[in-house]
Amino acid sequence: MNGPGQFLSRFEANLPANYRGANEEVWSNNISQAALDQRFAEDKKTSDDWEAKKVNNGWQNGITEASKDKIRQDVIADFPTAISLVREYYKKFDNLMQYLSLLNPIDEGARRAYDEMIAANDPKMKADPVATALWKAFVVSKPDTSISLENQFIDFSTKSAASAETLRGSITDDRIAGTLNEFTAYETLTSALKAKLQNSDNYIGGMTKSGEGTLRLTGNSSYKGDTIINGGKLAVD
Repeated sequence: MNGPGQFLSRFEANLPANYRGANEEVWSNNISQAALDQRFAEDKKTSDDWEAKKVNNGWQNGITEASKDKIRQDVIADFPTAISLVREYYKKFDNLMQYLSLLNPIDEGARRAYDEMIAANDPKMKADPVATALWKAFVVSKPDTSISLENQFIDFSTKSAASAETLRGSITDDRIAGTLNEFTAYETLTSALKAKLQNSDNYIGGMTKSGEGTLRLTGNSSYKGDTIINGGKLAVD
């Protein structure tokens, strides 16, 4: 056995008496501290990033009514851009569908063009949270795919039954709910991380040798924790 390459916490090597002499256990791996150092860096970054986000968004005292009002104003400000993104998506979709309808059969080049259009427009539209919510609301309305989707979307985003105000209200409610869930989840997570970060022992790998057998370490190990021998023999070459 080559042994572990790293410790993620204190490791106990419990070897019975038959692990002696020619049968001794030899670990040739270099037992590294790197994984625990990386975990420390990641935990600290997660905690620091969340604190910075709270400051940037004015969430130091939680998601207050002022925070919710800001979300409402952000949605109003983002709405015209969101409508343009979804409309542009369906405009290109309609144009391509019209082109494909003229081909019989559909050739491979046309199929590639369709795939490239989806790849180019989906990420751009879906990267905008308001556009994504607007797009999903339109899909739920079950538009007629046999006619222009762009025209149906224009109608959808302006008619009284689905007015901009109604859509904005729905999107705002969803965003506020998502923000509240995010705040609760990250407060719980970072509270645990802060407590963990206060104790450096949580990020130091160490080993306890127990049992009557022999363990021989032949690698160049860099773990920072202590090595405790509770039984048997530990040899280091």
